[in-house]
Amino acid sequence: GPPLLLNDNTTMDSSTCATGYEGPVCGNCQPEYNHLKVGNPCDPCDDGVINVPLVMGLFCCALAVGGVVISGALGVLQDFGVITDLRILVGFYQILGQASNVLDVVMPYPVPELVDFIKLLFLDVRKIVMLDCWDIGGFYGKIVTNIVAVPAFIVGVCVLIYISQKRTLMAVIEAGAADTSALETLKVKLKQNLFLGIFLVYPTITTTLFRVPQCQYFGEAAFHEDDYTIDCGTTKFSLTVAFAIFVILLIPIGVPVVFLILMLRAKQANGGVVNETALGGAKLVADDDDDESDTYGFLIRDYRPQYWYHEIVTYFRKLMLGGISVVMGRGTIAQTYFVISIEAFFQMHHMRTYPFVVYKHNVMEALGHCSLMLLYAISLILRNEDEDTWDAEWFPKEGY
Repeated sequence: GPPLLLNDNTTMDSSTCATGYEGPVCGNCQPEYNHLKVGNPCDPCDDGVINVPLVMGLFCCALAVGGVVISGALGVLQDFGVITDLRILVGFYQILGQASNVLDVVMPYPVPELVDFIKLLFLDVRKIVMLDCWDIGGFYGKIVTNIVAVPAFIVGVCVLIYISQKRTLMAVIEAGAADTSALETLKVKLKQNLFLGIFLVYPTITTTLFRVPQCQYFGEAAFHEDDYTIDCGTTKFSLTVAFAIFVILLIPIGVPVVFLILMLRAKQANGGVVNETALGGAKLVADDDDDESDTYGFLIRDYRPQYWYHEIVTYFRKLMLGGISVVMGRGTIAQTYFVISIEAFFQMHHMRTYPFVVYKHNVMEALGHCSLMLLYAISLILRNEDEDTWDAEWFPKEGY
C-alpha cells in the first residue's frame, strides 16, 4: 500500500506502516525495496534490479544513432532540419518532464507514465537500475549519479570517440591521403560533442542541485522532501547544501555565462561580425572558412546571425524554470505565478524575434511555449481539492 497520508495524527512510529514502508510518516522503503522519492511506490527488489526492456530499447536506439553517424546520414538530416526538430522537442520535454518535480503537483493518468519515458531524455539512470537495491540509492545516490556519474560517462564517450577518430586519421595522414589540418576539424567535433552532452544533462543537473536544500518539517525534526532517511539537521547534509551551492555557481549559472564569454571572444576575433552559413545560420568563423570549422556551430548554426546568442537565452530559461523556480516555494500559488510570468516573458521574446532560420522551427518553439503556459495553468486547477467547487463546474477536473 501507499505511505500514510500526512495529518495531525501522524507519528514517527514505523510499526503502523504497510509492507515495504518505514520511517517518518512511512515515507521510506524498507531494505530490499526501491523507490525514486517520497510518495513513489516501494518496489520489491525481487522483481528485478535492472529494467531489461528499457536497456534493450536504449541499446537499439544507440545502434540506430551510431548507424546514422557512421553512414554520414547525420549531415543530411542536419541539412533537412531534422536534427533541429529533435533538438527543439528534446528541449521542450526537458522542461515538461521536470514540471511535476518542480511544481510539486501530481498529474493524473497517463501523464506520469509518459513523463517516466521522457525522463530517459535526461539520462536518468535510476529509471533503468534500482540503485536502492544496491544501497546506493536515495537522494544522495541521485546527486552522485546526476551530478558526477552521468556527466563523467558522457565526457568519457566523447573522448573515446575523439581518440578513435584521431587514430584512424593519423593512419590516413601517414599514408599521405590527408594533411594535418584535418586534426583541427576533429578537435572542433570533440567540442561540439561536448556541447551536445551539456545540452542533454543541463536540466537534470540544474533541478537536482536546486532540490538539495528542500526539507520537510515534522515538529522539530526535518527530513529531505525526496528522501526521509536524510536528516536535515546533520553536518553531512549541511556540507551537501554547501557543495550544491558551489556547483550551482559552477554549472547551472557558470555554463551559459562561460559559453557567452567564449562566443563573444570568437565574435571579437572575427572583427565583431557574425557571418552566415550556407543555410543562412550564424557562424563565428571567417566568411570563407568552411561552416564545419566553427567550434560553436552546435550552439548557433540554427539561428539567424543577428540572434547568434539565442541558445544562451534558452539556457537561462531552463535555469529559471527548472532551478530558481524550485526555491520559490514548491506547491504554492506564488511559485505558479512565477513560472507563468517567466514563461510569458520568454514566449514574448521568442515571438518578437523568431530567431530560427527555418520558419517551421519558430512555430514548433512557439507551440512549446504555449503548451508549458497551459501546463502551469493546469497545475493550479489540479490543486483545487474542494469537491463542492467542482460540482458547480460544467467541465470535469479530469478533463483539464
